[in-house]
Amino acid sequence: MSTTSTASISKVQKEKRIDPEFYQPKYLKYDEVFRNIGAPIVELGDVIKDGYRVVYENTNILDEEFDNDEHVKFLQASDILDDFPAIEKESIGWVTRKDLSRYPKGQIRRGEVLIEVKGKAEKVVHVPSDFPENVLVTGTLYKILPDESIVDSRYLTLYLLSDIGKELRNREKTNTLISYVNKDALYGLTIPLLENSTQKKFGKSYSRAMELREKSKSRKDRAEQVLLDALGLDDFTPGQENTFTTSLTDLDSTLRLDAGYYRPKYIEALTTLKNGTSNQCLSEIASLEKGNQARGDGHMPYASIGDLHGPVLYPSDTADPSEDLITVGPQDLILAVTGATIGKNGMNLTEEQIAISGDMIAIRPQTVDPYYLLTVIGSPMVQALCDRDKTGTTNEHLGPDDVAQFPIPRLDPDVEKRIGQLARGSLEARSKAKETVWSTVEKLEQTILRHHPQETSVTSPEEN
Repeated sequence: MSTTSTASISKVQKEKRIDPEFYQPKYLKYDEVFRNIGAPIVELGDVIKDGYRVVYENTNILDEEFDNDEHVKFLQASDILDDFPAIEKESIGWVTRKDLSRYPKGQIRRGEVLIEVKGKAEKVVHVPSDFPENVLVTGTLYKILPDESIVDSRYLTLYLLSDIGKELRNREKTNTLISYVNKDALYGLTIPLLENSTQKKFGKSYSRAMELREKSKSRKDRAEQVLLDALGLDDFTPGQENTFTTSLTDLDSTLRLDAGYYRPKYIEALTTLKNGTSNQCLSEIASLEKGNQARGDGHMPYASIGDLHGPVLYPSDTADPSEDLITVGPQDLILAVTGATIGKNGMNLTEEQIAISGDMIAIRPQTVDPYYLLTVIGSPMVQALCDRDKTGTTNEHLGPDDVAQFPIPRLDPDVEKRIGQLARGSLEARSKAKETVWSTVEKLEQTILRHHPQETSVTSPEEN
């Protein structure tokens, strides 16, 4: 579908852009909004102390055990959550410590805002005050340090996360193979400076969302610790030995000849799940069914692996319900079984049946608390088994029969209940955090679109 818009010669000369996409109606609409907003309009470069993007040479994520004396963490765009503006610290990889000396300006500073400028260029995150030191950041992310005397950094983060902020970055993208927002374009992004009190109110809502996420993470960590305590462990840190021996009887029982299957870390994971407790195979306490690909359009919610955000499934597509689809109901679990996502897991927290793609297995708990089971499947022990049992070279996959044999510890009912309650509380706090941050982003956007001086009202979560 074609669109038509009109731009004056003077505007083209001012912008120095002759590509028609730059003058799409939606972009011209924002130009009109900013002309009539009734608030100071500045450029991003006017409200920051400094910024930097590092271009690395021969820097690679290492596939070896982390050593603080030899390595430093290296944040990539994929370490920022897809559905929430926060960094998943546990997923950050590492590079050689020499890279820290070679690229000192690549270090992340607390209080900075990281902006994705390559590819989709959608992710934005505010670096929290407790973020670890000596962490490098990928060149895909541009790092800026807001001047708090001019703009509230949380307000700026929310603005850049809004549809307005995203569209302004989309407008500035150049290149054909991999789209990119260059420094001049980024620094020239339009920033409306609403009243300071309004910025602070939005910032307060942002902080509340971050507090809820921390509460979610704390409850999740506590659930995992209660599980480990019940298994007689303080933590689970398997060995990384690459030289080992196994017996012929082990080969007979597993029918696996690949040496990696018998690595000590996998043996330790299996022993931990079985040690000192009764256990049942997953197939004894839940039904399992591999998903399939939808072929037609319809009205049934349909999810692929890209819709599994953290421990929660958010369907983004629909399918024809007359097809022979595999579905998950409320509180059913999902486990990813193909490619790089193997082991990723979550739960259907909606009240609907959701059809799932062939990248996932539906796990329907029958005689076990679903939240307790989610904690066990997400534990490092079961994740190790997912890694052990995957097969294939070009496109790795995890077979349903192997998943069915995963040993699930059966603990004292009160302990399982306690773990389940903590896991449920974690998911509830996470959902509330997500609702808070994105509703705040939407309120900010609407405030800008209809702004008149001294007429803005923002309600913080504490006032609801």
